[in-house]
Amino acid sequence: MKDFRHYARRMRSRAQKWAKEQGYELGQQTFHVDHKLSILDAWHAGLPESVVNHPANLQILEAKRNSSKGANITITVEELLRLIN
Repeated sequence: MKDFRHYARRMRSRAQKWAKEQGYELGQQTFHVDHKLSILDAWHAGLPESVVNHPANLQILEAKRNSSKGANITITVEELLRLIN
């Protein structure tokens, strides 16, 4: 599990960096960067960072909407890979 925590922390950190570079103000009451395919599902699929944090897998959501979304994913591994290629 320790390896997953490191993987997840790195994925979230890099995704937040991407969002800030796009000009979004992230915070508890503003916006969150969300992975369409969850980090946990990406971990189980053995996906590298370049796929997990590809813009096709990232979306910016209002904080309230993201918090109510829960762990639902909106894309499958196959769909994501097809979008990237």
